[in-house]
Amino acid sequence: MKIKSFILVLLMLIMGGNLIKAQTDEVTYHTAPIQKDTSKIRDNDWLRYMSVGGNFGLQVGTYTHIEASPHIAYHPKDWFSVGLGATYMFFRTKYSPNEIYNTHIIGGSVFTEAYFLRIACVHLEYQLLNFDDWNPKAGDPVRIWSNNFMLGGGFYQKTNQRSAFYLLLLYNITDKPEKNILSNPVFKAGFTIWLNK
Repeated sequence: MKIKSFILVLLMLIMGGNLIKAQTDEVTYHTAPIQKDTSKIRDNDWLRYMSVGGNFGLQVGTYTHIEASPHIAYHPKDWFSVGLGATYMFFRTKYSPNEIYNTHIIGGSVFTEAYFLRIACVHLEYQLLNFDDWNPKAGDPVRIWSNNFMLGGGFYQKTNQRSAFYLLLLYNITDKPEKNILSNPVFKAGFTIWLNK
């Protein structure tokens, strides 16, 4: 009887130990990996506010004018932008069969635009241009600088979230017409593409 009791107690201890051991086994839980919060990164992504574009022009004949004017702009608000531009123009005209004037015009500009009514804009631009003085009787041409302060506006339409096109009518209000190579009014047609929208 004592042996049976001893075996019974021993079995109970062995089984109880296994039960206690089963309860203390470590359990591993699988959790989803921690994801970084990118909302702040997106809010500070400066490329979202940058656009590139420009306008191009071509006129051929007695009066030849070829233009390429790329620009880059910063849009801190949906209704406002500031930017920098570069300009290259080839200009050629005939004063008479023997007097032909041509020049390569280079320069740069700073501008600002305000957009309203989803289809219109006001445009303000200062453009500095360098070209050969176009008085053919003065002998050898001399390079001169032309300051052009232009004010106007026009049609500005977004085609989708990342692009827009524009048609502008500007008036050159600089007070030195003898040094202005841009005649009034100045027409511009071009496009804008956002770098990251």
